[in-house]
Amino acid sequence: MKAGKVLSFLVLLILVVLVQPVPAATGSGNPYEEFRIPWAGSQPLGICVDRAGKVWFGDDGTNRLVGFDPVTSTFSPVDIPNNETSCEIWSIVQDSAGALWFGDAISNAIWSFDPTTGVFTRFPVPTRDSYPFQLAFDSNGTLWFTELYGGKIGELRKGSTIREYPTPTLSSAPNGLDIGVDGRVWFVEGAAKQLVSFDPATGEFAEIQLGDMAGNPRGVQVTGLGDIWVADSATSRLIRVDQETGRVVPFVTSPATYGVESTPYFVLEGPGGNILFNERLGNKIGNLDPSTLLMTEYELPYSSTIEVPGYVPPPCCSVPTGLPVMPREIFCIASDGNGDVWFTESLGKRIGVVRAGYSPPLVLSGSPGAVRLAGTDPTEFTLRLVSLVEKPADLVIAYNTPDNDAFEVGSLYVNPMEIGRGSQKEIPVTVGFRHAPQAEDTSITISAQQGSVWSSVLVRLTTREETIPSLPTQSAAGLPLTGIAGAVLSCLVFRRIRMQGSKPPGTERLP
Repeated sequence: MKAGKVLSFLVLLILVVLVQPVPAATGSGNPYEEFRIPWAGSQPLGICVDRAGKVWFGDDGTNRLVGFDPVTSTFSPVDIPNNETSCEIWSIVQDSAGALWFGDAISNAIWSFDPTTGVFTRFPVPTRDSYPFQLAFDSNGTLWFTELYGGKIGELRKGSTIREYPTPTLSSAPNGLDIGVDGRVWFVEGAAKQLVSFDPATGEFAEIQLGDMAGNPRGVQVTGLGDIWVADSATSRLIRVDQETGRVVPFVTSPATYGVESTPYFVLEGPGGNILFNERLGNKIGNLDPSTLLMTEYELPYSSTIEVPGYVPPPCCSVPTGLPVMPREIFCIASDGNGDVWFTESLGKRIGVVRAGYSPPLVLSGSPGAVRLAGTDPTEFTLRLVSLVEKPADLVIAYNTPDNDAFEVGSLYVNPMEIGRGSQKEIPVTVGFRHAPQAEDTSITISAQQGSVWSSVLVRLTTREETIPSLPTQSAAGLPLTGIAGAVLSCLVFRRIRMQGSKPPGTERLP
């Protein structure tokens, strides 16, 4: 390259850095925004975002379907004409014509609502007290749903009546549901602790046992990579299942601030392919990149028990006696086309959103993907902590596993005084088994907390003899964040960790 061209390139690079400086630290702002529902008795539950960007949710306390305009921050409630004083709406979906569909456990029916005309249409479920739970449309426009108490899945074709299919396992409590690209209907059974597929073409069911890995599986999502993710509402687990091999790997969220388990409730795939989930008692909204196993969680404020007198924590979560705060109980989530995550707070009497453009103040990266453990001999790997704030005074490094008693983990202490804006810190992690694991695959989650944001690396731990492939290269690796190079790399880091980043071409599913 000629000297003149080299000089011109350097001048251009300097101008780019000067004109587009490193973004300011984001730790001072909130990654979320909440909107208090302006009437008494509200208890929001199921939620969706329509194609126009309007948010809809079911208000169980007042028997209403409510529209929310994010531009004007206004609520538009519509009474459901079912002669009931309350409803239980866990799922809302939109069809190709713009109508909203939801299941109501109180009236034991599937409903449609036309926002243009304001007309409701009711489709009674044949099984009494079936408790219609989760809904999803397939590519043909057929609506599928689960019956939590009915022990069945239901099918509603356009212009037809409901047809039901009993599950092979009695009293299995079908709940979370999703449709695969091949048209198969996937759902989880909370009582039977199974992941089940149903082939509409043959009428055949196939069951995958989750066993002791699950306490009460709730949400399910079939991803574009072919994996299936299950949220377990009785533990802190997010379970990954390979639908081709049936291989099951349990991962966990960051440690719960409130009680023992974070209880992930639902899981969905965002516009960029990331796995989005809500933690009912962990009081967090999570975002997991399945191709890199990097995870970010956004923790909401806790409410005072004074706001809800007599509040009793669910039996799945051990909470210290007399704790003066309680979680908002984030029950349901939905994603819009921008990657924003909307959610309902059942006890908080609010709806909220985590914006896609927020950048965490700390980034933990460098996942090895998987580590093989032989016997009880400890294994060490190294992670990397990148700071985007001046001094993370309240920095916390912690770990979580599906079975904390089974592991011996070395010290993860990091001196906050050694961490400054743009610096990188190598964190050695030593992990070994205290006793032989019950399964061939398990995991460990290493988390860095700064304020209300948790940045985590998920690592699969296996006893299998296998070749461990390397993960995609992380943008924060390899260069110190100093000078012009540091400024440019910092911009790349901010781009890389956006809540909904696009996947690189040719991204492969992890084994």
